[in-house]
Amino acid sequence: MILLQEITEKKKLLMEKSSILEQTLYALLSGHQSNISTSESSLNNIEKIGLALLKDNRNKIESLIQKEQKADNTFQFHYCKNLLELSVMTLADAKFEQSNISSFLKTKGLKEAMVLSFATKTIDLSKQAISKSKIDNLITQIFIKKDTANYTQHFAEALKEADELIEIFVIEKCYESLIGFHPVPKTKENTEMLLSAIEKYNYRIELKIKRRFFAWAFVILIGFILSISFVLPRYWDSENLEPIVTASQIVFSVLIVLLGLYLVLFHKIENKFSLVTNYIEKKKQKINRKYGIDAVKIEEIKKSLYE
Repeated sequence: MILLQEITEKKKLLMEKSSILEQTLYALLSGHQSNISTSESSLNNIEKIGLALLKDNRNKIESLIQKEQKADNTFQFHYCKNLLELSVMTLADAKFEQSNISSFLKTKGLKEAMVLSFATKTIDLSKQAISKSKIDNLITQIFIKKDTANYTQHFAEALKEADELIEIFVIEKCYESLIGFHPVPKTKENTEMLLSAIEKYNYRIELKIKRRFFAWAFVILIGFILSISFVLPRYWDSENLEPIVTASQIVFSVLIVLLGLYLVLFHKIENKFSLVTNYIEKKKQKINRKYGIDAVKIEEIKKSLYE
């Protein structure tokens, strides 16, 4: 789990400085949700194509795809010479880009081949040249050799070298492959199961506190009704009170209070700033600390699993 947290922390750092195109490609390849907001007028054609694919609006950018495909690929800044742009165009039309991919990978390493392999199924990583980079070394060990010896060192070196979001994507895929054949199988599933158990434990604590809160409120209100039942008869004559009407009003008011309290406690309509919520959260934290459970750390681990 420490390794997963390190990957997540590095990803957050690189996400902040990555380009619109890189964020778009990362979202497309990883299948993660992404809230990329930008002005349409500030985007180039490849960025527009990527965002349209991300939003499943391919029919709106057919003309843009064809326009880019017709461009002279001998031009220095043609998309086929850039990994991110070529990957987006491959996702748009993999069949058309096969020749461009072959030419591109002749001078590239495993990292580039692996990124493109998630855009098209025609790439054989075992036949790709390997560069001297730490990321290529990680891919070799995990994806090709399937060797878990010293895997922590390989991941640490790759993370240190990574300075692009797309490189974090490659490292994440290596991590997923690692937990697929690591001696501790189904690491993520087991972790999720453990976190779910802790969550249920905390829910039971919360429910117990709410029930106790409700029970005390009920006892206090019953005590109030009993007190009123003894006091009111003294004033029925002097104040011209109608016994049935007065008693009904009191009982009805108490029921309204109990119903409102029940809704607040058990249907979560209270906001996070309410006294009830704050009291319950502090009580839960106190009980968790008593048993050595770090709720904040658990929440961080939970987030790292789904980011």
